[in-house]
Formats: sequence, C-alpha cells, structure tokens
Amino acid sequence: MVHKIIGFVHFVIAVFSVLLALGFMSASDEIVLQGADMNLTVGGDVQNVDMRAASAFIQSAALEHQGNIARLVPDLRNPTSHRNLYLAVGASSASSASWIEKGYPDFTRSMTTTVQPFAKISSLDVRGQYVVFGSSSLEQAVITGLQGMGLEVSTASVSPLETFKWFLSTSGLGNSYMVLALIVIVSAGAGVILNARSYAIQRLQGGSYWTSLGRDLIALARFTTPIYAGLAVITLVALYFYNSLHQVAGFAWFAALVAASLSTAALLTHGGVLLLAWRVPLIAAVKGQIPAKSTLGAVYVVKIVASFLAFGIVSATLVLGGQVLGQQESKAVWAANSDLSMLQFKTNLSQEEFMQHGQLFGQAARKADRDGTVVFAQMFPFEALQSYDPNGTVAPVSGPPVVYVNSTYLKRETVLDAQGQRILPSDTVRLLVPNSLKPELEKISETVSFSIGVDRPVKETVLIADDQRINAFSSFDGIQADTSFPNAVVLAVPSGGTWMPDGDYYAYATSGGLLFTDPEDMIARTDQAGASGFVTGFRPAALDASATFQKDAAAFRNHLFSIGAALLVLLVTSLGAALVYTRKNAQRIFVSFIHGWQSWQVNAWLLAVESAAAIALIGYGIALAAKDAAATAAGSTGATSPILRESQPLVQWAPTIALAIALLSVTFTLLALRGYKTSLIRSHSADA
Repeated sequence: MVHKIIGFVHFVIAVFSVLLALGFMSASDEIVLQGADMNLTVGGDVQNVDMRAASAFIQSAALEHQGNIARLVPDLRNPTSHRNLYLAVGASSASSASWIEKGYPDFTRSMTTTVQPFAKISSLDVRGQYVVFGSSSLEQAVITGLQGMGLEVSTASVSPLETFKWFLSTSGLGNSYMVLALIVIVSAGAGVILNARSYAIQRLQGGSYWTSLGRDLIALARFTTPIYAGLAVITLVALYFYNSLHQVAGFAWFAALVAASLSTAALLTHGGVLLLAWRVPLIAAVKGQIPAKSTLGAVYVVKIVASFLAFGIVSATLVLGGQVLGQQESKAVWAANSDLSMLQFKTNLSQEEFMQHGQLFGQAARKADRDGTVVFAQMFPFEALQSYDPNGTVAPVSGPPVVYVNSTYLKRETVLDAQGQRILPSDTVRLLVPNSLKPELEKISETVSFSIGVDRPVKETVLIADDQRINAFSSFDGIQADTSFPNAVVLAVPSGGTWMPDGDYYAYATSGGLLFTDPEDMIARTDQAGASGFVTGFRPAALDASATFQKDAAAFRNHLFSIGAALLVLLVTSLGAALVYTRKNAQRIFVSFIHGWQSWQVNAWLLAVESAAAIALIGYGIALAAKDAAATAAGSTGATSPILRESQPLVQWAPTIALAIALLSVTFTLLALRGYKTSLIRSHSADA
C-alpha cells in the first residue's frame, strides 16, 4: 500500500489540472478560434484590386480545397466582448461549418461570437484578419492567389502548445505550475521514504524492485481512478450549466495534458526514490534506514530550485502589488471619465493609404478638438524625451514624468498653480513645473523643448503646487489603469491649435493619448473628410483600464498563491533535509548531547550546505542589481534602434529579497534540526 501522502498528491494533481484548464480555455477563447489551423493577415495597396473578384476567389478556394475560411471582424461598439465571423464554407462536414446555423461555441461568457455567411461581405475591402480551417494546401492557395492580385499576406500558425505557454507566462499561473511540480516531486519522494520499512519487509519476503513498483502502481490506479471519474462527472455537470459543454474536448485535452505532465513527474520520482531505497542493505532497510547522501542531494536540488523560484515570484509579486494599489486609487478617476472613448482604426492598409487617411483623420480631429470633444492626456518618461545616443556613450538624464494635455483636459481636471489657484485653459503653449523642481527648471525646459521641436516653442513657464497627482490616461503602452503621476511636469497646449500636426492626431489617437467624448460624431467627421471606414469602431477607455486592473489583480492573486506554495516547498525540504540528516547521524547527535557539544559542531556539514545555498541566492540577487545598475548607467542596451533602457522595477531590492528568502530557508532548517534533535534525545533517553 502506498503512503497516504502520495495518494493526496495525485488528488491535488487532478484538481489543479481542471482548474488550470478552466483558466486556459477562458483566456484563449478570447484570442483563438476553436479548431483554427492558421491565421492570415491580408493587407497592401488595393487600388488595382477588384474586391468582388478577391472575395469570390476566397470562397472558391475554400470549395476547391474542401476547407473553411473565416473573416474575423471586431464589433463596432463592443470589440472587447463581441466579434463577428464571416464564414466561407468548403467543407460542410467540418464542425466549423455548423456555426452559421448553430452559432459559435464560445467557452466563456465574457466573449460572444456572431457567425454569418461570407457572401454578406463579398463587396467589402478584403483586407483584414482571416482564420483558416483546413489543410496547408488551402492556406497556400489563398496566399498565392491573393498575392497574385497584388495584395500582401502574412501568416501566423495557431499552436495550442504555444497558446498554452503564452497563458502560463501572462497569467501568473506558470509559477504555480512550477511550484506545484516541485511539491509533487518532494511529496512523492517523501511518501516512498516514509514507507521505506514496508519496502524492506517486501524484500524479506522475496519481492523484487519491479514487483514493489508494480504493486504501488496498481494501488495508485485503484485510488486515482474513482477520483478522476468523479471529478470528470462533476466538471461535466458544471460545464453543462456554464456553457452547454462548448469546447469540452479542448478542455479535456488540456486538463489531461497538465495531469499527465505532473503525474509523470510524480511517477518518475516515485520510481527513482524507490530504486534508491532498494540499494540500502537489507538489514539496515528493515531498521528504517534510508540512502542518506543521495536523498540529501536530491532534497537540496529541489530546495535550491524552490529558493530561486521563490525569489522570482516574490519580486514579481511586489511589482504587481504596487501596480494594483495604484490602480485601486485610479478607479475613481476612471469613473469620473467614463464618457471618454478610444477609437479603433482600420489596419492592413498600404503605407500610402495610412499617410493619406491619417492626414484626413487629423484634419477632422483638429476640428473636434477645437469644439471641445477631444481630451489629450499622455504621459512620457523624462528619459524618452531626450536625444538617443546609438553608441551608448551618453546616459539619459533622469527626471520627472511629463504629461501632455490640452485645454479640454484642464477644464475637466484640476491643476493648481503655486499660489493654489486653478490653472485655466490658454491660447499659448505652457510648461507647468512643480515648485519643488524649480532648481531643475532649465534642464526640464531644454529637454521638453528639444522633444517638441524648435518650431513649436514653449511660450510660458508656470510653477504649480507640489505633490499634485496629475492624471494621464495613456502612455506608450496604451491606456493606463494607474493614471496617477505624482509631481509630474505638464505641457499644456491649446485645443485645436496649430501645435499638433495632422499626422500626430492619428498617432496619439492610436495609443489612447487622444480620447473622445463623442466617438460617433468623430467617426462621422472622419467619413465626411474623405477617409470613409478608416475609423472602424470605438470602446470606452475605462473598459481597457478595468480589463488591465482585473488581469493584474488576478495575476497578483496567483502570485500570492505561488509564494505560499514556494514557501511550503522550502519548509518541506527543510524538514526532509533535517530528518534525513538526523537519522543518519542519530548516534553522534545523542553522544554530543551527553558531552554538551555545541549544535553547530554536530551539524557542521548540513549548516555548510545551507550556507552555500544561501550565499548563492544572495550573490544572484547582488549580481542582478549590479548588472541593472551598470546597464542603466550606460544608458543603452547596445541596440541599434532607439529603445529606452530603464531600470527594472524593484531590481535594486533584489539583494534584500534574496537575503530574506535565504534567512527564511536557513531558519526552517535550524528549527527542523532542533525539533528532530529534541525528539531523538527523548526517544533515546526513554530507551535508556
């Protein structure tokens, strides 16, 4: 009979596999279509392309190669939770062919998909996103045919495993998976070690290694079969009520993949530790002795891996925690600005069309800006406004964040001058600098003036009150969930003036720097300006901020769980190391107690190993901080493109984090040694 801890490990594997598959399917359903084989992006110049002929070719290619092709079109009003598929059917027996009548089987409730025949868009511009359901011959035929018409086609394969790796890396559950794998390895090995005497008795009865291993596997099968069967029934019932069993095959496949990988780790560990136990002399094995050196070595391999993993998880969690706290404070800001929307633009145009449509959009946006329906609020890191040195010989000068705003922003948001009076809109370009930064005013003015160009000079500099939190709604990364930038410098420009070129209106709008209070009016203005269809939709900017917050909050919770699990691994491995060491040196420990020797003298070897592991972890933390400091001082990563090199968040605290984890690990071991020593002395004293 296998030890109870091994049975519990396999129960945890089953439950975790279901939970991880549920999270993966929910996340992937929003970016990947069920059964897709390839994604195509069609773009290029369409001046000489017959749209109806191109659409007809796509439909005929699907029929000829017996596959299905879908055009993916985001919803105009709600692109984050609804999408449209226009399906060209060439394989009526394929599951995707039934979507037109039965609907797309969305796994999650947060995304709905409407499927319609491809013929409904046969007269529209064929440029856009396509999904291929079929053989490589269909994919190649579509690519060759569209390229022959003068269009540009790029491809991206749809791999479930690649999607799975993306999910693990972005959700924070990748750390949980790694930590659980360590727990599985430690627990499986511990279960065999704790059952060592039972295996010795089997050897006395003439059993072989393979006999004992086979007996354990049969016992595990008997234990896990009802668990997996019961969990499968419960999961199917839950999924039936949640989504009518949509994509249940994909869900089952990923759950089985996770369970198989973790179970394999558990079984390999089980077999390996059992083999070590078999190498112990029979008489010693009957007494409960175990292979101390090899077991200790294996325990410390796991413990060191867990220490480094805990270091990475704690560092990431602290960064995420700071982001989540900042986002919490910004919720009220987004609630007050819930009327602001971000525009979506047509992609896959030729370069010439982008420039032409961007200019037309800019002209329309300038008029809307002048009418007060455009809010400009984008943050730039101070370092990003400086000239780029491709040789890396000049380090960027650090400074406060700079927020570009327009007059409409100043009407909505309160910014106070140094005397406590509200800053009102003006017809001049002004630089608003916190009073505490007055000594750096020259540096700030030079940097901002350089970034905007001599043809757009700052006309006035105004000192504003210190410690104000300037709200910026976007940055290089798009919409900001955390809008607050304390003590930021503000560049205030007149709404609808000549300061911003037409092309910049489009550039800022794509990143969320320009937000619109009446997006439908802006779409109409753009169409009337001659760029019909260039703006394809809009969505409330607050939704993007909310989605970012929810994603970061979920990742933060996952990281907290991973920290707890990693610390549990450190505790269990410390207990294991202390147990093995105490058993191996039981007689020496008891004699040292009688003679009054110091504990460090008896446990010198184990303490040396602990110290080496701790020093390695602390050294790693110091090396990270030193490397980042050197790279930041150099001001360049050595890249040939203007990529800003910034210090990684909290990396300067890496040595402190490493020291804390190392001390905790050593403390666990010392406490475990003390506990096992006390138990050993009491046992020997009672026998005496």
